[in-house]
Amino acid sequence: MSMTTECVHSAHASKLASQVESILVEATEEVFGDSGLPLMGSVVAAEALPFGEGVPLATAVVGYAGDKMRGCLVLLTTSEAAARWADAAGAAACYDAVADTVGEFSNMVLGKIKYSLLLRGVTIMLATPTTATGLGLHFPSQPNGASTWVRFEAPTGPFYVRLDAVFDADLEFSEVAPAAAPAASGEELMF
Repeated sequence: MSMTTECVHSAHASKLASQVESILVEATEEVFGDSGLPLMGSVVAAEALPFGEGVPLATAVVGYAGDKMRGCLVLLTTSEAAARWADAAGAAACYDAVADTVGEFSNMVLGKIKYSLLLRGVTIMLATPTTATGLGLHFPSQPNGASTWVRFEAPTGPFYVRLDAVFDADLEFSEVAPAAAPAASGEELMF
């Protein structure tokens, strides 16, 4: 990947951002539904996240990079909601379980996104999730790319997911599925 690669700032970038947002919503709904935490809707959210001052938060950030697209996924919820996710997964709701659970959910969502992009001819590699808990967590948006929070409603409480993305000018999502689809999550591969 060239450091001088031109990034997209156009109608084409807006179209790509809209497609990526749809992929994000679909992947998040699938991961949480498969985990026994069905979602009750989603909406594009404003930058201001209304958890309120003094509310303990839990977050995970996972970076990704490919030849024509790069960025990160941010998952943000209350520590209380994350503890309920951990409980639903059968883990004790201690600090480590909350951090691990938020990290694992972010990793699974980005894994689904990676698979969806692969089916569209785009390959990305994922980093390891970084987690944090605390008060007053802030996440500045990508200055030269797509960055939109999506609010999801779950029985455990609301949470937010954002997929930041910078697209190269020549990025195109293919319309045709590959001849042989790669293994989906949950499929067993024998060597």
